[in-house]
Amino acid sequence: MQHEQRKTGFHLISFQTKSTHIPLFTNEDFEPGAKASVIIGPNGSGKSHALAALANELTNIHRIYRNKYREPDGPKPSKRLRILETQDELPGLFPHENKEALNEADVDARIMYALDGDVWEVSRYGREIKVRLNERSVGLENLQFADRVLALAHLPLDKFRFAQRADEQFYRYLGLRQSNNMTTTGALSTQALISFLEAMDRPSWNSFRVDWLERLELASPFYIGLDFRMSELLKASQEGEFLKIGLDYLERRQGSARFRVTSANQDWHDQLVELWPFVKAIRPILQFGETTRGRKGEHLVPITPPVLGMDVSYSEIARYLLLGRKLQLFGQMRLLFTKGDEIVAFDDLSSGEQHILSTTSQLLANLGERSVVLIDEPEISLHPDWQRQYIPSLLNTFTESPETHAVIATHSHFLVSDVEETTGSLTVANANMGHFDSFDGDVFGRSADNILYRVFGLGSAGNRYVEHDLATALKMISGTEDADLDRLREINERLRPLASHDNAALREILGSIKVYLERETDA
Repeated sequence: MQHEQRKTGFHLISFQTKSTHIPLFTNEDFEPGAKASVIIGPNGSGKSHALAALANELTNIHRIYRNKYREPDGPKPSKRLRILETQDELPGLFPHENKEALNEADVDARIMYALDGDVWEVSRYGREIKVRLNERSVGLENLQFADRVLALAHLPLDKFRFAQRADEQFYRYLGLRQSNNMTTTGALSTQALISFLEAMDRPSWNSFRVDWLERLELASPFYIGLDFRMSELLKASQEGEFLKIGLDYLERRQGSARFRVTSANQDWHDQLVELWPFVKAIRPILQFGETTRGRKGEHLVPITPPVLGMDVSYSEIARYLLLGRKLQLFGQMRLLFTKGDEIVAFDDLSSGEQHILSTTSQLLANLGERSVVLIDEPEISLHPDWQRQYIPSLLNTFTESPETHAVIATHSHFLVSDVEETTGSLTVANANMGHFDSFDGDVFGRSADNILYRVFGLGSAGNRYVEHDLATALKMISGTEDADLDRLREINERLRPLASHDNAALREILGSIKVYLERETDA
């Protein structure tokens, strides 16, 4: 007897709260590897709130588990464990009673997911968790769960919870907001450089280079544009001399209102010792190397292996840069590319190019072994052709991280046109109906007409999807096809916006549907 091969991989199946049920990747026929679930709907349909609520609930499960089963050298259990709100992330969006929402009195939220052929169900009751594995109860100690949640938004005012990277390892906020909830061009440029360097160390770097950089015609050699504020330090050829000049500089600067280094003198000494190998390696470049046109004092530091002749990773170079920035020895820093015969800076690229490079490099740099990636409205600033390529390219970037599930909220029909059924799914956020549904029908290879009509209610009477709905409704109310009242109501909701004073036939059909629904509902 042959046994069916277990399906490997990880993906979320559904997310439930007391007010709503959100189907995610419900496909039973799928391929191994990373997955993408798209939640599509008009503005105000609750897509962004749903992503924020999901991020909070995943974090709640992780916190409760780690609080009870912490690592031996980890923090002590907290008696005042903070639970993040999930219900409040969905305020007033679901006024009706959703039959698929949680109706158990004490359950706050439930997440179902597939992992290597098994189906896990995790239900939270306040600060307690119950776990089911393949419909059988198991202890919390047996839980196998995601190890990283990435929250990426493309607008400054997003719904995700802000968190500093140093504060949390499980949840990482990758949006535009900084610590003061504001954004600056310099901060975004520095962030792009650091993420790019960290991404260069990841196994999927080659896929990233092919899928994103080559399409933008950006090539190596890459450069760090570095403004070295303390030129006097370049005179130091030995560590001791570097330390003396550096400490004198920091002590002189300590009284300045613009000087924000708060470390003690001993910390400065240790940090300068740590920074010296990097400064030593770049001294020849800063003294004699090429400078950037139009930027006085900015030097080009090539990013080529081995990096500056140092036996270190690209992530270590990023750490050196941040340390120099912390000590205010380095001023502005940015990423530069080779494009044809020219050197082009990140901040001179188009908004769409900046958007693609900064966000995708951040994702690649921060992926865990088993990640949930939440992306809100990635279509911002992207040309329609880039929107079509976005998800296939993103999944290709995740090739070396096969246990990755991206959940993407969008209102762009272009974004979902090239997603394969075995690696992607589509969920509709319906503002009128007040809930989320898996997209039914011929989902993949779908046309713009299909999405515009089925999701956004935009279309014409000649649209073949409109005609299909009309035929289905007429068969139901005439008795030639078994009536499905829920489906008929959905068809009615889609058709109603298309009724106009010059289309008497459609108005008559809608009237017949209304009478039929009223009669069957009262029966």
